[in-house]
Amino acid sequence: MNNENKTIDWKIILLIVLAVVIVGGFIMINRFNAEKHSLENKISNLTAEINSLRGNISSIYDNVDDRMKKEASLLTGVEYSFGEIDTEKHTVPLLISIIPKTITDDMTATVRVGDKTVEFVKNGNVFTAEISVGIFLEYGEHPILNITTDGGIKTEYIEDIDIGNLYLECLPCLYSGLHGSTRMSSGFLKIEGQLYVDCKPSYYGQDVTVSKVELVTEVNGKDIDRLDIPDEIDAGTIDYRLNKSYRVSNGDELMMYTVAVDSHGYVHKTLIEHWYNSDGPIAEYSYGEEEIYDKNGNLLSSN
Repeated sequence: MNNENKTIDWKIILLIVLAVVIVGGFIMINRFNAEKHSLENKISNLTAEINSLRGNISSIYDNVDDRMKKEASLLTGVEYSFGEIDTEKHTVPLLISIIPKTITDDMTATVRVGDKTVEFVKNGNVFTAEISVGIFLEYGEHPILNITTDGGIKTEYIEDIDIGNLYLECLPCLYSGLHGSTRMSSGFLKIEGQLYVDCKPSYYGQDVTVSKVELVTEVNGKDIDRLDIPDEIDAGTIDYRLNKSYRVSNGDELMMYTVAVDSHGYVHKTLIEHWYNSDGPIAEYSYGEEEIYDKNGNLLSSN
């Protein structure tokens, strides 16, 4: 019997083992990715449930807070409205009607805004009063109610009436921007771009509109250029192509504003370009917020 010498091809065996390892690795990676995605979905769902729970808790707190305020309030009802602007005093009349929870024959009530106090007029269960309110009061201001009886004086803020920043409701709002570029060459600052002006109408009294828009350029605080924007105001929006050059020197500061005048005579001013050159031709944009002036140039609001 002849013994045949059999040789083992280790290369094939190694390739088979390597293939098994690779397939096993892919299977493990796919399983790991599936478990990862499953865990991520669980975390996402848990996060959504937590956020929903937080929202529900916040809503419960808000409802409890509202109920506590209503229970603690001296009033069962409040109604109010605003009248026309007094452009000399920068005020609007506020007409208030209240219904106190408890009414007695000796009861009197007053409302106070700032240093002005007005007494309510009683008509059955309803008390009414009219008081002038400044349209440029700070945000979060409320009228103060005082109710006087034989038992003493009770006071509370009428939180249903927010009288802060009423100009946002009574006057148009000016939004403006310049989308383009600035370039310094031979002592001249060249400004090119598209000027965008948006004049939002007032909430109270839609007849208050913007009647005039100008582009005003200042160097070191002095007017050097005033340009009437010729385009008609279409639904409160102006789109205007700008191409201007100004001579400036090292250390100069150039400010460019959009200035609009509304039909009440208030001047709305928004910074759209700020350029300052100290150590070379460096230009940068700095968009400002709306400022409001009266017809005599007095600053009334800056926000």
